[in-house]
Amino acid sequence: MTRDETRRPPIKSIKSLGTTWYDRGPAYWIRRAYVVCWALVSCGISFGIVGGFIYLSVAEMPNNTAYAVTMLLICVGVILTSLYFGLRPLRRTPAQKAEGRPMSYNTRLTRRQRVGIGVAAGAGGYAASAGSSVARGALFIAAFAFLGQCVGGLIVSCQKYLTPEEFDAVKEADRWLERHGAK
Repeated sequence: MTRDETRRPPIKSIKSLGTTWYDRGPAYWIRRAYVVCWALVSCGISFGIVGGFIYLSVAEMPNNTAYAVTMLLICVGVILTSLYFGLRPLRRTPAQKAEGRPMSYNTRLTRRQRVGIGVAAGAGGYAASAGSSVARGALFIAAFAFLGQCVGGLIVSCQKYLTPEEFDAVKEADRWLERHGAK
């Protein structure tokens, strides 16, 4: 064991980052880029669906201006509501901001609940592709509803620390280094 290795704090593994958070080398940045790419893809899909709906609702109705304006106002209201409810959970207290704690969604869903949501979403997508107009309508509503979540996910993925667990691990490692005179 070299002298440098004896001065390293115990490095705990963090979900989705492993131990790469400590050195922040290429493996860490590849994982972070992967998260950002998924956030961009989800935003792109959601914006595409919402934009297509607005285009079909507003631009294709040149003869009925009142209908087009009403639909546009409804869409803007729904988008703003989605952004409000999607970004509101990311608020931090002034103390958390001063500390530098990252924003995060604190979902308290169990693994079973998350799997159930995924199965329901997959079944809805399959039903929509099979021709169910009810499922298609539900997907459009979901696109509007999840627009705020997608934007929030993109914001969260671009922070200095990806998760509160990473932030806590970095602070714990810094405290260890200070206690052992390595910093």
